[in-house]
Amino acid sequence: MKKSLVFIAALLTCCMAKAQDEANSIPFSKLQIGIEAAPAMAGQSGIPAGGTPKPLFGFSAGFTGLYSFNESWAIWAGLGFDQKGNEITLLFTNNNGQNTGQSADIKDFFDYLDIPVLARYNFPGTLHFFANAGPYIGYLLSDIGYTTFNDNGQYP
Repeated sequence: MKKSLVFIAALLTCCMAKAQDEANSIPFSKLQIGIEAAPAMAGQSGIPAGGTPKPLFGFSAGFTGLYSFNESWAIWAGLGFDQKGNEITLLFTNNNGQNTGQSADIKDFFDYLDIPVLARYNFPGTLHFFANAGPYIGYLLSDIGYTTFNDNGQYP
């Protein structure tokens, strides 16, 4: 499954990344709309209970719009759905800090609605290099967590 997602992402990237010369360039348009989809992977850090979180795979999809004021300046906005998550294994210790042989596997899944509004500057030249900057709002739609306790059958 993971290899398939990586292959699809690489294929989409190769299909979208094409060079164009001056004769075949796309004419200037004030308004452009589109859709986007991609695999997603996000991690979490700073877990106070210890352990090393591992990111989980999800996906990202949404609609985008670009309004150009001129050939240099534009505003880019979108409405997207993002899946994020992580998993971590926590080891339990007693009051002396010794491992009890018990652990818990924790998986967290987060679904977000993202609304970016970015200013875009297109640099002159044939390379079509651009830079985006601006804020976005991320609204948490759902947070689902699963915990599986593992023990060695010994209890204090």
